[in-house]
Formats: sequence, C-alpha cells, structure tokens
Amino acid sequence: MKNQLSIYTLFTFILLTGLSLHTYAQNKLPKGEWIYQRSMGTMSIKMTAVFTKDQVVYAVATNGQEMKERSKTFKVLKSVVKNGKGKMLLQELDKEKYSIGFFNQKSKDELIMMPADPGMNDRSKAENMFKNAEKAIAEEMEHRVPGTPKQMKFDPYEFGWLWRSKKMVDELSALPTMPELDKKGLIEMMDDMIVAMKKTKGAKAEMVNAMAMMQNMETMLINKGYNPYTSMGALMKSQMKFASDPEVQKKAQELQKIQMSKKK
Repeated sequence: MKNQLSIYTLFTFILLTGLSLHTYAQNKLPKGEWIYQRSMGTMSIKMTAVFTKDQVVYAVATNGQEMKERSKTFKVLKSVVKNGKGKMLLQELDKEKYSIGFFNQKSKDELIMMPADPGMNDRSKAENMFKNAEKAIAEEMEHRVPGTPKQMKFDPYEFGWLWRSKKMVDELSALPTMPELDKKGLIEMMDDMIVAMKKTKGAKAEMVNAMAMMQNMETMLINKGYNPYTSMGALMKSQMKFASDPEVQKKAQELQKIQMSKKK
C-alpha cells in the first residue's frame, strides 16, 4: 500500500508544459462563463463561475448533482487588476459575509482561481485586509500548505484551480479517452516525467501545490491528445495495476529522488 500511494503521489509531479508561461495582458475582470471540472472515475466535480458587470456567480456540482450550499453569488465591491492578475473584495449577495478572491488569467481561455469563501463578517476589517491581501494570504498559506519548503514564497495569484472557457472545455471534451496503459506504456510515461522534471531549475510552486500538480497531469494528457476529464481514471488504474512491479518501482524512486532534490 505504501508503494502504491508513493507512485500515485509521484504521478502528480509533472511539469506545466502545456500552459502559457506569459500572463494574459489585460486589466479588467474576466468575462463570461468559466468552468473547472475533474473526474477520478467514480467521482466527478464541476464548478462554474460566471462574471457579469459587478457580480460573480458560482455553481458547484458533484456527480451531476448541484451542491446548493456551495453555490453562491457575490457582488464585486472592489477590484484591482494588472496584467491579467487581479484581486477582488467580494460580498455574498444579501448577506454581511465577505471574501477576498485572487485570479490569474493566463490566456483568453485559461484562468487560475480559487472559489470565493465568505469567511469574514466585518466589512471594515475585510476592506483593510484587502489593501494588503497578498502579504496576509501568503503568510497564512505558507503555514497551512503541507510540504512547502521554508524558502519558497507563496504567490496567491498562482494558487487555485485551472478554469477554462466553455469553448475550450467543449474542445477538450471532444478528445478521446485514454485507454488503460500496459506496463510498457506506463514506463514510457514515467520516463517523460523524468526528462521534464530534470529540466526544472530551482524550487517551483507547482511541485508542492497539489492543485498545480493535478493541472500538470491534465496537461500531460492533453499533450498526448486525450480528454483530460475522462482519462484520469484510466491513468490511475494503470499506475495502481503495476504499482508493485520492480521496474515501475525503480522509475518511481528515480522520480522521488528528483522531486526531493527540487525542494532543497
């Protein structure tokens, strides 16, 4: 079991090769509908965020059923946006509940963002926190995120799920599902990860950010021409099937060695 979990973890350490390395140069809030979705076989989740002139409407569903307690509408009280990176002071509609949200629009079709969590009930305190939100959130998250190297600085604009435009989601959903891999295919995939990880210089936030790690897995599937939303289950089944194989374990150990060296 320990070996199986180890390999599962290592599969998440894939470099973000498919996403744009440049920030989308715009100074306004995102527009329209954005979608985050993921399927791990028997469990699926879908979140939508619709930006209007002064509101953000979130809807959350698991296995096709809406979670009404997690679906919320927020009014945008204040926002600061520069070069695609923005922060928002949000108020839950018709309630004295507030949240600070960050986003990073990577392109016209990709957005890094965490769903807003209305954890504050004092507007004046929320407004004061908004002024220096980057520093406050970074300091808090550096203590909360497990496995974060002490020397690594937390960037709230890079922390979140990868949301895509409806147009891009429709295009990716039309791709075929990856079949389960045999041992040879699994080892080839691990070799690809080893090569990619060796090219990384210095500590990277993606290496310890579980959300970014999952984004990396999706990127790998997309680069191979597969539907990232339906192929994750097949990927997991393949790695679990050969988790105890000596050759696969050797590759896993090599990946782990590279990963640990990135944290130093």
